[in-house]
Formats: sequence, structure tokens, C-alpha cells
Amino acid sequence: MRLPWAAAYPVTELWGTVTFSPVGAGCVSPAARDLTPPRVGRHIRRAAESGFGFNAFLDAACLGNREYDAAVKDRMLDHLGWLTDQGASLVTVSSGFLLELVKTHFPHLKVVVSSNGFVDTVEKARWFEKLGADAFTIALDANRDFELLGALRGAVRGELRLVVNRMCAYQCPYALFHALFASHASTSRAYAGWSPPFENGFLGAAETVIKSRWIRPEDLGVYQAMGYETYVIFGRTPSSEWLLRAVGAYAAEHYPGNLLDLLDGPCRDHIDPAAVLDNQRLGGFLEHFRAIDCRHLCHDCDYCRKVAREALSLKGTAG
Repeated sequence: MRLPWAAAYPVTELWGTVTFSPVGAGCVSPAARDLTPPRVGRHIRRAAESGFGFNAFLDAACLGNREYDAAVKDRMLDHLGWLTDQGASLVTVSSGFLLELVKTHFPHLKVVVSSNGFVDTVEKARWFEKLGADAFTIALDANRDFELLGALRGAVRGELRLVVNRMCAYQCPYALFHALFASHASTSRAYAGWSPPFENGFLGAAETVIKSRWIRPEDLGVYQAMGYETYVIFGRTPSSEWLLRAVGAYAAEHYPGNLLDLLDGPCRDHIDPAAVLDNQRLGGFLEHFRAIDCRHLCHDCDYCRKVAREALSLKGTAG
């Protein structure tokens, strides 16, 4: 049976991972909903039957030095072999070690650098490309840094990808901590049932929602004009109906309702479900970011605060 998305939307691949593996992933294991190898294998095969590539996420930010243990390395290779036997056509990694391992032993696999690789400079992108990377998922915080995005597009040959609906705090000081926590939680059952601590203080201000580096469906054309043609829709725990809505909105490059309906991630989970970000009020939203360097001037700028007052009804945060 073919999945309905294959004909309805321009989706080229699905992605996923098993709950625990010797390679790990940038996903906290409880959020993976007990994805055993047999279950994931069925998903991979069904994706192929429906005309999709399957992207196996192996993007642990830390492997705990276990990769230098010969026995663990053999288990990693066995896992990669199993994925290819099931029909996976590409993998997403964060480390140079795994990138080289895949390219050495499974050269037919396309390798994507994860957002956990924090590609936010030209030199990082070129370094990964020299190791054999075929595509790069740009660091989330770079989504509105148009000078950097232009430089990256001109510096590497590979495909550049943007995550469009991930809702994390801009320049979050816990980003690396959470990535490391998730990495270890996906390789050991000792962490089963744990969730990473979430520092809720940043959500006391409504502008945090606006600062988060999501991209509106209506603004995809701005990035397409720069040579960015591939977009990642994030959603590890929402329902199939939610995913269909998000995919449909970005495929249509239009969504008339509450933009928060399309966003997923740590910050979204801590916002009152009744909150509304009126997408109709965000026309021309991106133009401001062409003229300002947020990395250096964010503390002196009140643009996101003004946008929040005009477009966001934030009634509170979840306790």
C-alpha cells in the first residue's frame, strides 16, 4: 500500500531511528515511542514501497568514546548493515567518525550532516564536505542569518537543508547539553524513562517565541531564491494528522491560521496550548533580519518584542 503523502506532497524522504542502538541518535529515547528494530524495519520497507527514501538518524552528538572500542565499532557496522538490508538509502550523522565510517564501508549511502553537527560557519561545512558529506542540515540558529546562508551556499557543492519548524530558544545555552543528554539516552537503557531538564526561565518573555528560528511557509521563496531547496519538517511525537497538516502547509507555502499549529520542539511543549501566533500578521517579517546581525545586537533590539505584542497571544507557560 502506498502512503497518501507520496502523491499529495513533494516529500522525498521520511526519517526515523530505533529507540536504542550502538550508534545512537539525537533523540531522547522516551520520545521515540519504543521503536524496536522489527518495527523500524517495517517502516523502512514501507517507505521504499511508497516511493520515499528513508533517512536513518544516527546523529548522536557524543558516542562516549565507545567508537574506539573494536567490539562496539563492530556492532555499529552491524547496525549500519541492517539498515541497508532493510532499504535505508541515506543516514544523518553528527560526527566525523561516523561520516568516515559510513563512507568507507557503505559508500552507496548518502550521508547528511545533522543540525547536531552545528554547521554555522563556512569552515565547518567545508570540513564535513572533505570527509565525504553529501548534504548539510544547517544549524538552527542560522536560519535568519542571510549573510551566512549566502556564504555557505557559495562555499560547498552539497545539498543544504533547513529545519523549518523546530522551536528552540535562539542561542539557547542548553542546546549542546540537551543534544548530549539525548545522545546518551539513545544508546543505553540506563536512561530509559528519563527526560532532559528544561530550563523554563527563557519562556517568561513572549519575544522568546518570535526569536526562535522557525520559518513561515510563506517565506520559503526567500530561501529558494538563495539556492535552498530542501527543508526538514521536525516532528517526533505528534500525530499523523499533525504531520499531514504541517507538510501540507509547507508544500502550499501558505498557512492562514495559528503558526504554532506547525511548530514542534522543547519550547513549543512549554507554551500554553491556547496560545496563538497569528500568521496573517507576520507578512514581511523576515525583512528586518536582512539589516541586523542578531548575534551581536539582539540585546539592543526590540523588534521581536514588538512582533510578539502585535501577533502573539501568549496566555502563559505550562508548569
